[in-house]
Amino acid sequence: MTFKITVVLRISGRIDAEHLGELRACVLKHGPRVVLDLGEVQLVDVAAVRFLTRCDAADMELRNCARYIREWMDRERPGAERGDNVADKTTMKPAFRTADGVRIRYAEAGRGAGETVVLTCPWPESLFAFRKVWGRLAQRFHVIAIDLPGFGRSDRRLDLYAPKAMGAFLVKLINEWQLGPVHLVGPDVGTSAQLWAAATNPKLVRSLVIGGGAMALPLQTGGALKTIIEAPNMDWVTDSAQTLGPVYDAIPGGTPPEIKADYLTSYAGDRFAESARYVRSYPVELPLLAKILPTITTPVLLMSGANDELVPLVNAEFLHERLPNSRMGMLQAGHFAWEEVSDQYADGLVEWIGGGYRRLSLQEES
Repeated sequence: MTFKITVVLRISGRIDAEHLGELRACVLKHGPRVVLDLGEVQLVDVAAVRFLTRCDAADMELRNCARYIREWMDRERPGAERGDNVADKTTMKPAFRTADGVRIRYAEAGRGAGETVVLTCPWPESLFAFRKVWGRLAQRFHVIAIDLPGFGRSDRRLDLYAPKAMGAFLVKLINEWQLGPVHLVGPDVGTSAQLWAAATNPKLVRSLVIGGGAMALPLQTGGALKTIIEAPNMDWVTDSAQTLGPVYDAIPGGTPPEIKADYLTSYAGDRFAESARYVRSYPVELPLLAKILPTITTPVLLMSGANDELVPLVNAEFLHERLPNSRMGMLQAGHFAWEEVSDQYADGLVEWIGGGYRRLSLQEES
């Protein structure tokens, strides 16, 4: 058994230049997994902000960081003084933060702008799956992309590898990070988790954009996904890079080397086989979710690839027939629609979150 120790440094009062030497020494002493808890910090100067900006860029978690400090940090990042704010929004800048005791990798942009949108990573990718739509969304909305626990680079917790438990986790994250109400975007594995979140806490969820995740009963999946769900175990996965590399290479348009490297690192070692616990729970979990689908009144856009061979169209049709406030928005693409036809995917998100979800609700009421 392997134990990972995280050291939390709680800082209070004022942080200025004269304190940074001692703070750097503490950070160096405890290593890269240190967490800086800034919940009781009342005042900072520019030297402190620049130090925190470097910590954030090094993937150190800044817990309970005040909004004014975050905004000041954004202004201090390279390129901010040159007026590169619009260009900045098109680049995802990962950081780490805790939710429900789990260290979560996330990216955030567009603070204070319009609706809040939370995107959850598809499997077996990471939050960088949304890199092509990020700029469009950040110009209109407050957007946060996360690697779900056990997916991407987020830490794992075995009890969360199931849709209902993951839905409960999303509710806790929204509450702890004080984001709600939000629009949830959850292709692939996010579909079932986000439906649970909307079912149990409808006031926190303004709308859902889901699809590409198995939902039909009896199960209707194909290819490698069907094999993974039905296999007696995952012992046959001995080299995740050999298993997943061809998947990323086959995505239409290709996967840039740095993004492919992130995906492969995200599921290195036993992380791919272990993350498969989530989809392998479907035979038990999905019938429970299917029973409550008619009670979910949250507006839902079903947007995924109409030519998906892993999760066929029948899964979206299954949901559309049972969700009382849903709309079909299928795209001419395969499974990785958010990457294959990213412009169309972004168009759908902007139209829906920008007001389409309200119009659907009005149509249902009339």
